[in-house]
Amino acid sequence: MMAGKKFIYLLAALLLGAAVWVGSPELMPTKMSASQSTGIPAFQLPDLDGNIRNQSDWSGKVMILNFWAVWCPPCRAEMPEFIELQEEYGEQGLQFVGIAIDTKETVENFTKLIGVNYPILIGTTNDMAVSRQLGNRFDGLPFTAIFDREGKLAHFQIGQISRKTILNKIGPLL
Repeated sequence: MMAGKKFIYLLAALLLGAAVWVGSPELMPTKMSASQSTGIPAFQLPDLDGNIRNQSDWSGKVMILNFWAVWCPPCRAEMPEFIELQEEYGEQGLQFVGIAIDTKETVENFTKLIGVNYPILIGTTNDMAVSRQLGNRFDGLPFTAIFDREGKLAHFQIGQISRKTILNKIGPLL
């Protein structure tokens, strides 16, 4: 009985360690290759109202594309800063767009609760292919990509992104 508990604790510790390592932005690549800097991959996804949206809906804006899920604690933790930044810099041409890899009902309830003020699209695990094209080789969440006004990839990050990092990256683009 005692050996079984030790095995479970060891397994849990290993899984937690792997999750922390995979989600750690310091361990993830942040430099882009030429193939990644070509632009926003094409996507067509429904928003919370059921309208089909695509990447061209935000042409000419500095776009921050964020892949997330309600069940992901770091995803939820960064969203209040996104709301504030959208409010502060939206008139200057900044546009956050969230792609939720979750159910519509769950996402709708959560985004209403915290007052999200930017478009949220509903995706599936198949839609993580867009994030892979941008450098998310582990399909990690959250995943954030920042694009300039011409749609060129300026930065990407696997794991929670800080307000400071966002401001450093969008400053020259706005």
